[in-house]
Amino acid sequence: MDPFLAESGPDSMKTDTELHLTAQKKSRFGGLWPKLALLGTSLVIGIVMLEVAIRMVSQEGESLLVKDTLVGQRYVRDTFESTYVPEAGREVMLRFNAEGFRGPDRPKTKPRGLQRVAVLGDSFIAAVAVEEEDSLVGRLEVELVTADSGAEWEVMNFGVSGFSTGQSLLTWRHFAREYDPDLVLLCFYNGNDLADNHHGSSSGHRPYFVLNEGGSLQLVPLKPVRSTLSRWLAEYSQFYVWQKHQTRKVRDLFRETANVLPPGFHIFDSEPTGETAEAWEVTERLITTVAEEVRESGAEVVVVGIPAHEQLVEKYWYRLIETVGPAAAGKYDPNYPEQRLGKLCHDQGISYLPMVNGFRELEDPASCYFLEVGHWNEKGNDVAARLVVEHLADLAAQSALPARQATNPSATDRQ
Repeated sequence: MDPFLAESGPDSMKTDTELHLTAQKKSRFGGLWPKLALLGTSLVIGIVMLEVAIRMVSQEGESLLVKDTLVGQRYVRDTFESTYVPEAGREVMLRFNAEGFRGPDRPKTKPRGLQRVAVLGDSFIAAVAVEEEDSLVGRLEVELVTADSGAEWEVMNFGVSGFSTGQSLLTWRHFAREYDPDLVLLCFYNGNDLADNHHGSSSGHRPYFVLNEGGSLQLVPLKPVRSTLSRWLAEYSQFYVWQKHQTRKVRDLFRETANVLPPGFHIFDSEPTGETAEAWEVTERLITTVAEEVRESGAEVVVVGIPAHEQLVEKYWYRLIETVGPAAAGKYDPNYPEQRLGKLCHDQGISYLPMVNGFRELEDPASCYFLEVGHWNEKGNDVAARLVVEHLADLAAQSALPARQATNPSATDRQ
């Protein structure tokens, strides 16, 4: 057989076809890579231009918070600078210590004779929209010294924006406990803390606690990789910080226009089921755990209930009921959080201060908040501090809160 004819048989034709298809694929992919490179370059340029634009026009500044694998997030450590706070509409001098909490650095070894108070909570306690001395923590220290001129008082702020009760527990374990406080205030905000304590009700990127089969708390920690990326972006990208604020605003606007009830407001459901019932179970276990661990350290604990705006201003409560709808409105009770937390604390022998009563006695409770629905302004923080002092005075009079002697030994002496 002619060698040439043998090479032009069926096998040879199949090989030619395969080679042709391979050449087509190479040509197709060869043209794809330059397009992808161009697209990637365009995206990078677009992001850089957005970053520059936001830095030029935005007043929000850099993020005050950085992700943290221990408690979820803390403030930028060792910071002392004037920062524009949108809620206040002005610049506020903000100081964050080496631990990443608001206030000055304190020695962990407590000086002899000093009575120290640790306040755990969220943004109402951090109070970054007011000057440090005008926050609940700042006002409380002044009020305590004024009420008891013969004693030295020091009040430490362990509040962080967005914190849940679970994060307050972690903050107690990793930070607050080391300062040997005599008294711990565990603050619970009715507006969102219940939902923030449940991994299914909150979209927040934070460590959560769940109940295992035995009913004990089990920590679901923050993922380190996501935490590291978020911390880097928050530190170096103002566009990242800006888009987070805008996303939150769009979400809140959608809920308002679409009549969607925020998950936190299910705290007023007096017949909770599903995720709300689970959130209550986790929350109650968290509160009792904080109380148990604080008492084991030798300190006293007071649970402080911070009211939601809907509990103080009728128009906001009616708006909530309209959102719920007539079918379910009968189940919603503005006093339910205090009733449930009050029963829990009574059964566990925990002191409980429901601030809602004190704020309701004011002629205009809304005047205590920025824009009526924000955080406490200077007046609100002052009212809250006075309510705490009155509560502590009542406890001391009832001998429910043993008074410490001026010669109270330091942590080192007790050990």
